[in-house]
Amino acid sequence: MSFLRFWRGRNEKGSFDRDILGFDLLYQLSYMSAIAASGASRGKLFELGAQLPCPAARYFKDIVQLSKKMNYNYSESCRIVGERAKDEGVRSLLLRLSSSLASGEQPMDFFKQETAIQAENYANDYEQKLESLRKWTDAFTALIISAALIIVVAAISMLIYKVSFLFVLILMAGTIAVGIVGAWVVHRSAPKELKAPPVEGCKRLDRANSLFKILCPMALVFPVFFLAAGLPVGLTLVLGAALLFPVGMASLLYDRDRDRKDGEISTFLRTLGNVGTAIGTTITEALDRIDFRSMASLKPEVKKLRTRLFARIRPDLCWRRFVADTGSPLIGYSVRMFQDATNLGGEAEEVGARSSVLAMRVTSLRAKRRIVSSPFGYLCIVMHAVVALLLLFISEVIGIFGSTIGTIDMEGAMASSVGILNFNPAGLHLFDLVLVVVLLAMCVINAFAAMAADGGYKYKFFFYLSGTLGTTGLAFLLVPRMTGMMFDFTPAM
Repeated sequence: MSFLRFWRGRNEKGSFDRDILGFDLLYQLSYMSAIAASGASRGKLFELGAQLPCPAARYFKDIVQLSKKMNYNYSESCRIVGERAKDEGVRSLLLRLSSSLASGEQPMDFFKQETAIQAENYANDYEQKLESLRKWTDAFTALIISAALIIVVAAISMLIYKVSFLFVLILMAGTIAVGIVGAWVVHRSAPKELKAPPVEGCKRLDRANSLFKILCPMALVFPVFFLAAGLPVGLTLVLGAALLFPVGMASLLYDRDRDRKDGEISTFLRTLGNVGTAIGTTITEALDRIDFRSMASLKPEVKKLRTRLFARIRPDLCWRRFVADTGSPLIGYSVRMFQDATNLGGEAEEVGARSSVLAMRVTSLRAKRRIVSSPFGYLCIVMHAVVALLLLFISEVIGIFGSTIGTIDMEGAMASSVGILNFNPAGLHLFDLVLVVVLLAMCVINAFAAMAADGGYKYKFFFYLSGTLGTTGLAFLLVPRMTGMMFDFTPAM
């Protein structure tokens, strides 16, 4: 009984991350469905399910401990754990599993049916979040334009009144706060997947990580020296963007290559299982009979896998290296299902079909997400460039206007007759400083929003950041010249 009290206390502390609940349960059920197809015993099925690196596995770990240490049967253990589960989806699943085991239903049939149901539920939830993401990306663009209007209000206020430093700070904080709220909402509305540790050994991933370790510290330190040396702000931002761009581009190329491989792993596992069952041979020999024309992205990795297996290297090491070569956690999930189930004697065709469900469903949903996220990512860069150009143009116009006003004798008859402007020339420097701070903050905010909508590898953030910083730097370099040319060629009235 002391163990039961310990388990209850520990279980009450645990909680699910609801953002990844659907993906987590789909992975858990897909894995146990593949293992059940091998004809493994109930004890082996639950033990392997408890070893998965995902949050739902802790419930199956509790089931195993109750069955082994408290001598409950698995049906009763599922009922006890299910009744104490906080999440409704997990509770319902475990209680259905308890009833199925008590009725004598085969786990193979139960988990196959539950996997199909969870895949459908996950797809529906994912598509609902995509629809929400589509609306919030549209709202984010409106928020950014509204934030730019706040700065315009500050500029106009400086023309007609001597604004205080506190007023300018409030407007700056309001502008940044609007952008942060918008980016946070985009992040929260975007679909989430189960986070996995980075796959070590992928060349593209290693290249991106190496560039990050070298170039990002340089991008933080060098601009300080550039500004100290007297370089213009615009040129400093362009050079900083140039340092960050290789990191972002390497990450983007890795992410695209990984997505292509993820899209082919389900076909590869199904084909491998079908060939192995059709000719009645081992998985290693079945690799020689596969047509790779429908799996062009995975072809190099599969050829290396076949070479290693024929060299009689341990199969588990060969498959682990295969996952590392692809650099994809999703492929790692699918391969683990296939390898564990076939090692337990499962029929290759059935195991391959069940192991491919997760990857097939996830890749199809990612394709739908790219329809929304890809245009929005580039829109963020273009929108930021337009906002930067607009704000800097207004700043230059105010500067020219201030210089013109400064040449007028404000104590003369003209000033008294017009009585016009309480213009504050000293406030121009304050406004320029505020503008630089706001534009730099908006660079980060827009890049984060684009990354949150797109998802994928985290260092893609630097691709969007280099775009926003680069366009801001170009705006700082070009707008003063364009404005000067415009007013030089403007005819006197």
